[in-house]
Amino acid sequence: MKLKLNIRRRMMLIIMSVTIITLLLSGAVAFYEVIDSGHKIKREGEDISKEISLNTSKLLEDEMKVELTKLANSKAEEITHRMRDSANDVELIADEMNEIYQNPSRFLPQTVDEPSQTKAGKTNFYIQYSETFDRAAFADKIAISSRIKDFLIRIVENNSMIVSIGIISRDGYTISADDDRDVNIDDFEQPPLTYETTESEWYQKAIKEEKLIFSDVRQFVLSNALGGFCAIPYYNENGEIMGVTAGQIFLDKIEHLLDEIELYDTGFCFVVDNRGYVILNSGDDIPAELLVSLKDKLQDSQNEDLAKIAVEMTAGKNDLREITLNGKEYYIVYAPIKATGWSFGAAISKEEVIEPVVRNKEIIEAVTTKNIDELENALMNKIILVAVFMVVILAIVIYVNRKLSDNFVKPIYELSNSVREIARGDFNKKIDIKTGDEIEHLAACFNAMTGELKTYIENLTKITAEKEKMATELEVAKNIQISMLPHDFNFNRNDFEIYATMNAAKEVGGDFYDFYLLDENHLVITIADVSGKGVPAALFMANSKTILKNFAMTMVNPDDLSAVMTCANQQLCENNKEKMFVTVFVGMLDLKTGEFIFVNGGHNPPLIYKKAENKFEYLKLKKSCILGIKKKLSFNQQSIQFESGDMIFLYTDGVTEAMNSQRKQYTSSRLQNFLDDTDNNISLETLLETVRKDIKNHTGDAEQSDDITMLALRFRSDENGK
Repeated sequence: MKLKLNIRRRMMLIIMSVTIITLLLSGAVAFYEVIDSGHKIKREGEDISKEISLNTSKLLEDEMKVELTKLANSKAEEITHRMRDSANDVELIADEMNEIYQNPSRFLPQTVDEPSQTKAGKTNFYIQYSETFDRAAFADKIAISSRIKDFLIRIVENNSMIVSIGIISRDGYTISADDDRDVNIDDFEQPPLTYETTESEWYQKAIKEEKLIFSDVRQFVLSNALGGFCAIPYYNENGEIMGVTAGQIFLDKIEHLLDEIELYDTGFCFVVDNRGYVILNSGDDIPAELLVSLKDKLQDSQNEDLAKIAVEMTAGKNDLREITLNGKEYYIVYAPIKATGWSFGAAISKEEVIEPVVRNKEIIEAVTTKNIDELENALMNKIILVAVFMVVILAIVIYVNRKLSDNFVKPIYELSNSVREIARGDFNKKIDIKTGDEIEHLAACFNAMTGELKTYIENLTKITAEKEKMATELEVAKNIQISMLPHDFNFNRNDFEIYATMNAAKEVGGDFYDFYLLDENHLVITIADVSGKGVPAALFMANSKTILKNFAMTMVNPDDLSAVMTCANQQLCENNKEKMFVTVFVGMLDLKTGEFIFVNGGHNPPLIYKKAENKFEYLKLKKSCILGIKKKLSFNQQSIQFESGDMIFLYTDGVTEAMNSQRKQYTSSRLQNFLDDTDNNISLETLLETVRKDIKNHTGDAEQSDDITMLALRFRSDENGK
């Protein structure tokens, strides 16, 4: 007959058996292993010490190389940005000269004097010319060119890199602005009156290549400083090169970028130009071969390793090498300065890098040896203590086992019954168990759980109500935003057809479109894309739309859309603490003549459909800036001629950048091809719907990542709409 044991006796039997077996086995294993463990611990400790020392040393060395590489790339990029900023200002002057030659009446006449020493200490605006130049014969051209004065002075006063900027006419005269506000008048040496600028190599290079160029670094005679020129051609209204705009840049304007670098005690940095000359350096212990010089190229150095590095630097490569200079080993890293073709280099003594590595190895070995000895002693003491402890435990277990069994079983039954009541939904039920052990803790957890469940249900009810309220408010905001956009596309006119749609990526969006008649013969259309999404973008969108329309409706000259954009940009920059911006395209169609004038503010180029050619082409736009970032901006106005049946298609980047689940964009080429393959005689509403379906076919189940806005306008030249 099988003996039946209750829970109490089973617990006693199990605890006694496990305790005795565990104590016996643990004691035997502990005594057996103690001797062998001591030897193993010592051997493994020594191996670990060596491995940690080796890995740590390599890690420190690799970390230094990574940091040095990051430093070189960062400084090279910083210098590139500074040079590109100056290049952008030179390009801006060229654009303004192009505009002056095309529309001279829009700029105020200015006077230009010959160089004068009395003007030192402030911005000079003066003229120079060749020895054979007849100023009277070219008075009219000089009068036109001098209208650039305000732009030259503004650039030279606001760009710390450019010390002189001017325009060099192919006719032999140069008009310049020099920023001499930091020059002592007693030391100031005035520029020469006669100057053969058109014979300079950088002038000839800019004319020949017809693009922005940087000249070779040279030493200027008047200032005895190293620097160069950034130049680009400018043109007249017929597209003929009239000369170049050029900015004079001194390298000491970027020397502080090198001085800010901290490269241990023996580190230094330097800059090499595209010919191989060292043009900048910084540091206290610089080898003679890397001092600034325009006489000796690094490629010709007797140090073969340095010569090879110089070849790679002038080739625009990025790398880290080890090299010996003056008997000392260095790590040297270099990175290209892409704007000018120069290269930035930085070097650190290898000895200085390895010194903490050696010191770290010695510390690790000493600490490891000490820890091994302490561990062996502690292990032996603990084994003796465990042996004594096991004997005591065995005696205590026999006595306590009975007590524990009795106390353990009773609360289990009570806990089980109470849990059943809680499971039925009675969250007010409290379990009262005072055992002083895990069972009491479990009972307390059940009590806490019931309270938390009750609170959770109440909070869930509140959160659900708040979410419903928020969803309702967002829906109201969405309806308000939609109501701000025009939806009446029927003007009861036969001379044009218009339609537009806007689909926000969130409840509310940042895209908008607008259209309205200034009078019976002028229709204005607008499309824009505000930075960001959601409620902030929607608020900025409402402000932008109102400002643009107000300026368009109140302008004295309705044909001057560039003034509308300029004023709107200034208004949007006011109190724009969040630094939000908007891209805008505004156009106005003359419904009598078909002339379409437009101004772009950093927006995507629209597509133009010519009925005679039966195809779409992207509208060629001049370079422009977005609105809301920089207050003092001007915008270029352009125009094209519409014939009956011609159409313009406007869109935001949510169309061309719509992505599918593989992160592939819809692209501008697919948009153009799809419109070319579509029947362009259908209604504009149908046309926009087909484009929207094609975008959906591309994105599939992917979530819409940006607002999608489109506007189409078709011109009809006669009253019958043909």
